[in-house]
Amino acid sequence: MTVSNVLFDGFVSGSCSERSESVLTTNRTPALTVTRSWFSGARIRTPNLFGPGTWTHLFNNLWTDVDGRGLAVSCGAAALAQGNVFRATHNALYNSDSGQPTWQFCATGYFGVLYAPTESGPEANLLDATSTMNLGGQPATGVGLALPTVRDTEVELSVPVAAGSSTESYRVTLTADPGSLPDEIQALAGAGKLF
Repeated sequence: MTVSNVLFDGFVSGSCSERSESVLTTNRTPALTVTRSWFSGARIRTPNLFGPGTWTHLFNNLWTDVDGRGLAVSCGAAALAQGNVFRATHNALYNSDSGQPTWQFCATGYFGVLYAPTESGPEANLLDATSTMNLGGQPATGVGLALPTVRDTEVELSVPVAAGSSTESYRVTLTADPGSLPDEIQALAGAGKLF
């Protein structure tokens, strides 16, 4: 499933803090892609990827004013994050071994797997000076994942079709300079803006 050009504004008028605790959460979803979307003003779950069998590709997205957790992986979930921009995002990239104690597969020491380059180039995830990371001591190199093949801005991936079954390949084009994304995403993400 692909989610694109969505504004997840994180504000819910009926909640006490008017900030949602639940923006986008998934578990055991074998193939989710999120692109050109904007996570703004939320607390956590922007998104929260939880449990084995959860595989998500997030590329060319924007996070702003997130004061809890940005992109979070835990308990065996896997994420590939490429060319995203984080502004004023606490725990912009977050990896945890905490979860529901009633979930048999979630135990101390069972973190998520994250591929999130932070060097220069179209794959780089850009964090401004007010954003932080908390990887729980885990690498963001995607150890154990089938990593994407990158040629300049062209990316090719083999992704799971269903948990534990076959894979399919697809290609995407990253924005050459992730730093140029915020204005474009803010102009185009949300209801009635794309068409």
